[in-house]
Amino acid sequence: MGRKSLARERRRQILDAFEECILERGLDRASIGAVAEAAGMDRTLVHHYFGTRDALESALVDRLLSSYKAERDAIVAALPDSGRLHPLLDYLFGPEFDDPRSSVLFDELFSASHRSPSTKARLREVYEEFEQITNAEIEKAFPRTAASQRHQVAYGIMCLADAASCLNGLGFPASRRSAARASAEALLRTLDGPPGP
Repeated sequence: MGRKSLARERRRQILDAFEECILERGLDRASIGAVAEAAGMDRTLVHHYFGTRDALESALVDRLLSSYKAERDAIVAALPDSGRLHPLLDYLFGPEFDDPRSSVLFDELFSASHRSPSTKARLREVYEEFEQITNAEIEKAFPRTAASQRHQVAYGIMCLADAASCLNGLGFPASRRSAARASAEALLRTLDGPPGP
């Protein structure tokens, strides 16, 4: 049991160091040697626990996406029984959705997805789930609206939320984020029929 917990702790330590290297240097320059140095260990230990640089990157993608999904699922689970869309927008256009550290790491993953089909597929899956969750909430609020119209609005809201988060990282003022949220609300107002229960 001690060995398993040591292995788990070493893997966590290495992944933490890998994140720090990415934040400081970028994904492409976060080498095994740099990760080992940041973790305060010999590079042979990094190879021992992860094998290759690609395996290390894959493990980090797993960790980041698992963390994102857990946070997202907790937010959705905490939504009230009725009137769920506005609290969902509060999250999507609020500070919880805009963690600067996570934004940098996800930006690096997006860049890597152009070269890595597996990273691209995993990121797409997370965004498709994001769209499906948003669409499901829209369907609950607007049950008489055509499915195609709900999907368009869900996709538009997802794009607005993600772009607002990216642009916030460039230093755009908070008022722009508020404008993006107002645009999301305007999209919701295009849906047919009064909101459901």
